[in-house]
Amino acid sequence: MDLFGGDVLNRLTNLSTYSPSLSRKDELDSILSCVDQYTENDPLSSMQFSAVQCRRLLFSLLTDTIRSPFYSRSTQANRVESPGRNFMQKIVRSLISLSSPANMTLGMRSFILHCFSLTPELMPMFFNSISTVSDPKPTFECISSLAHLSFYIREGPTMLQCLVKENELTHTSLSNLKSKNDESLILTSIPKSLTKNTLSKSIQHPNPLVVFESMKLCISILHRSKIFLDSLFAFSSDEKDENNEVLECILSRFMGALIHRLPDTQSLLAIRSKFEQSNKKTGKKSMHLILSMQIYEVLQLYKECLPQFFFSVKFEWTKLVPEKEMFDSIHPVLQYRSLKTLQSILTPSKFIMNVSKEKSMPSEISRSNFSLPLIPGSK
Repeated sequence: MDLFGGDVLNRLTNLSTYSPSLSRKDELDSILSCVDQYTENDPLSSMQFSAVQCRRLLFSLLTDTIRSPFYSRSTQANRVESPGRNFMQKIVRSLISLSSPANMTLGMRSFILHCFSLTPELMPMFFNSISTVSDPKPTFECISSLAHLSFYIREGPTMLQCLVKENELTHTSLSNLKSKNDESLILTSIPKSLTKNTLSKSIQHPNPLVVFESMKLCISILHRSKIFLDSLFAFSSDEKDENNEVLECILSRFMGALIHRLPDTQSLLAIRSKFEQSNKKTGKKSMHLILSMQIYEVLQLYKECLPQFFFSVKFEWTKLVPEKEMFDSIHPVLQYRSLKTLQSILTPSKFIMNVSKEKSMPSEISRSNFSLPLIPGSK
């Protein structure tokens, strides 16, 4: 049997799933240190005992980047330019098996994140292969899948760490970034199977829990993308014009790819109107507050990261802030968020390229007749 052909790793992965559930982070730490213990009050069956040994070995193979033969073989394959033996892909397949709904626990989720932190290039490979929800439904499997994706995107290594080994922008790393195709860039923030259509269906789903997790996923993607865009923008302000042209090319390509994967602005405005009407009928103010906060946050992030979304939208943006009678009755946090979002929409984005400053401003209202009240302690 070929020890590095993937079959051994697959069998170890399958057998390890019969071990006791990994529910806490301290359990993960003990397994990684091979000091996990199981008391006589909870005796292991012979099958579970074998599974525990398999899990210890599997976790070492997946995390020990120095001694694991899969990592060392991957380095050798890259050195001699032999792509036929993709050892990293075998690790990714094992992680995907461990992330299935049947095996997923909070402890297992922490373990997968730990693997990403040790080897950031695993994350885009994971996103390239994992299957996501194609038909959103109000089921535990669907909602937990969306929640786990949000967790990886929010807590995982940054896009720059996934794309650049030095974890910082240099002239060399900038050239390497430019040479990457659009798919390679976007895979560091969005799984390949998570399409614009799927996300649009998810945020417009009639079930509030599905909408909540879908919006949380969009927010995680946008926050992650904004960190990457901010890094590029900060680097461009310190460099010469020729480097700025390269950076502008990377920014434009990434933003264009992101636009084709996220729901459009009209979809967000539609669900905002739908839940406002639902709130008037049912009186469920807490759910309306949470979803409204999410919608405002996504709109604000859209304007900061993807101002192109707003160029063709025909909407009177002052309607984001309720009329005075209703404004006085809503939660103060929602009052502030609506005003802050309106201010953000009326402020030109620093990421606008090859577009006039006037075009970046919504035509329905000018910034001169709007000011945001100062709230102590607010940013």
